[in-house]
Amino acid sequence: MKPKILLAKNGLGNKSLFQSIIENDFDVVEVHPQKTAFEMLQTVIPDLVVLEGDPKDPEAYETCQQIKFSDKYYFIPLIFTGPVFSPEDNVKLIESGADGYLLESVDTIGTMAYLRALLKKNQHYKSLAEKYDQLVKECSAEKEIPRESTNQEDEELFRITFEQFAVGIARVDVNGNFQKVNNRFCEIVGYTKEELLSKNFQDLTYPDSRDIEDKLIASVLAGEIDSFEVEKRYIHKRGHLIWVKLYSSVVRDESGSIKYAIAVVAEISKQKKAESLRYESEALFRSMYESSGIGIVRMSVNDKIIEQANTAFCRMLGYTEEELIGKTLREISYAEDLPENIAQQKKLASGEINSIQMEKRYLHKDGHHVCCLLHANLIYDEQGSPLYFIGNVLDITEAKKSQKLLKESEKKYRTYVDNSPHPIFVADASGRYLDLNQAACALTGYSREELLSMNIADLCAPEYLEGAGMHFGTVLNQGKASGEFQFLKKDGTRFYMQVEAVKLNENTFLGLCVETTECKMAEKLLIEAKLLAEDASKSKSEFVANISHELRTPLNIVIGYSDLLLSGTGGELNEKQTKFASNIKDAGSNLLEIVNSLIYIAEIEGGNSEFEITKFNLTPLIAGMEKITSLIASKRGISIEFEIETGIDTITADESKFKVILHQLIGNSIKFTPNNGSVKVSINQDDNNLCVHVRDNGIGIPEEKQAQLFDPFVQLEWSHARKYGGVGIGLALAKGLVEMHGGNISLESKVGEGSTFTFTIPQN
Repeated sequence: MKPKILLAKNGLGNKSLFQSIIENDFDVVEVHPQKTAFEMLQTVIPDLVVLEGDPKDPEAYETCQQIKFSDKYYFIPLIFTGPVFSPEDNVKLIESGADGYLLESVDTIGTMAYLRALLKKNQHYKSLAEKYDQLVKECSAEKEIPRESTNQEDEELFRITFEQFAVGIARVDVNGNFQKVNNRFCEIVGYTKEELLSKNFQDLTYPDSRDIEDKLIASVLAGEIDSFEVEKRYIHKRGHLIWVKLYSSVVRDESGSIKYAIAVVAEISKQKKAESLRYESEALFRSMYESSGIGIVRMSVNDKIIEQANTAFCRMLGYTEEELIGKTLREISYAEDLPENIAQQKKLASGEINSIQMEKRYLHKDGHHVCCLLHANLIYDEQGSPLYFIGNVLDITEAKKSQKLLKESEKKYRTYVDNSPHPIFVADASGRYLDLNQAACALTGYSREELLSMNIADLCAPEYLEGAGMHFGTVLNQGKASGEFQFLKKDGTRFYMQVEAVKLNENTFLGLCVETTECKMAEKLLIEAKLLAEDASKSKSEFVANISHELRTPLNIVIGYSDLLLSGTGGELNEKQTKFASNIKDAGSNLLEIVNSLIYIAEIEGGNSEFEITKFNLTPLIAGMEKITSLIASKRGISIEFEIETGIDTITADESKFKVILHQLIGNSIKFTPNNGSVKVSINQDDNNLCVHVRDNGIGIPEEKQAQLFDPFVQLEWSHARKYGGVGIGLALAKGLVEMHGGNISLESKVGEGSTFTFTIPQN
């Protein structure tokens, strides 16, 4: 005869997973709604009551309390079953008197084992209760049986039975003080009899168990019940906690007053620990089952019907679990893959294979196929009979798409590599070639097979091996490197390649190469041409310097005799002669200035310029410069102004060259400033630099012409500048002298508004 289970739930919905698991092994009596369960007990006494549904439903707890706190049905074990219970739900469950809870699970074996253990434990407690009732009768008999009629052998037998009973037994008075305890009770709590007889049961009770027990005791004291059963925790003498199952019943006197209470106590710490581990295991499994990104599906063995599916599998195929349950394997499988799937299931069922591992396509709810990787096992019961298939399904649709794209990409880039006009090599960490393109074969003269049997060192010219090795080491350590090396063709011809190498992974390196033999030869020719040009430039500078020195002497004589003529030393000159002598002097002076500039330029280019840095007083130098330039500027009505920042007295520079720089820049500004214009020279200190600004309101310089302004012998060709003379070396000279000081020169200019030349001389 099958054990009978009263299954109480709200609603007439689909058969639950729990009900599907137990219906073959138990006689299930189903009642709706849950609150009618107590009434059903008047006609059916089951071996187990199961309340199924939401643990937060207050009606379920009321029904539980109604059954477990009744005098008539308290002995029937009662459990909850449903989704994951929160800690708050667990507390309420214990308060309601429930014997346990069972999470919904696909683990049929675990569920059945739990139910059988619960029923077996209940049979054990029924036996204890019967023994307890007999014990109570024996304990109570002393008020009914005259002392003289009591058999001493019976008393001794009762005492021995009491002491050696397999469960703990304690007698307490109406205040809860221990009056008598047996050996097993002492073993459970760790105290001696003498210690216990001085304690109250509350001294041993863990605080979280008192509320439930206090309510039950209050019901006993109120006369509502005479006995109760509760699971609670005692505090062992050593401090640790002990779970016990306590059955308590009161003994009343003739007037109905409570005389004392008998408590039968069985330690259930191991069972509780097992229940806790099972709960944790089930909670962990449930969490993994629901939150897993891999689809999990349970399918019947014979008709291949889906019995359960997790969220991931439902989402994968676009169905809800309710829609999937009841569907066959054929309905959700891509037709072409179904025969192989069924064949694999048959092999698994026959024991030919241990599990199914295959790629297959499922049909999505909207009709498209979903590529998946299936790993399935067959689950058996304790007798070895197959129960159901469990499949783990991984969606690899995107991976398949990526794989296809990767193949297409590989094919495309293989085409690029094979058709590249430049050599491409792939080598391992030892330098051995793993792959290469046709261009590499064409350039080196080796076949593909020959190159794949060679090493980088086999191609490299001997004198470049060390550099190539360092280059390869850089790629190994830093991931990339660039270098140019000489290599040898199969026929011994030498050639150059620029190698751009990158590290693909720890053992694969890619080399993108460009033959640079022609470039190398052109570079060699350029170097030779540069050396020739430098020699020519040096010769030119020396020639200019020599010629300039040769010109300087006669020019000084011309200028000197012009001064003598103008001074009247050789006799008075008429107006016409004076004009001629002045023109000779002016022309000679201009030519001498050009010659001196040429000498400076030649010295700078040749690196022969004498350079003497000293500290000197700036004020007299500026005064002299103002006197010279004002005389030139006044002839055209141009005003010239000098402004020196307060605190600047002495500066550090080559004094003669500083004068030349100022003279060239001021002269240039005067030259390109119209009549009645203005020129301003301002000097200030900026950090460690002396800054000199020469501003004018002249014709200005177009932006596109400014870059070439400081080149020697450059005359800007634009309409406004054509009427001004000069050979174009003044600004080049100024720039060269500024840079000799370690400074910089710059220009800001706008056409029609004027120009500002700024140069700096470091003072440190």
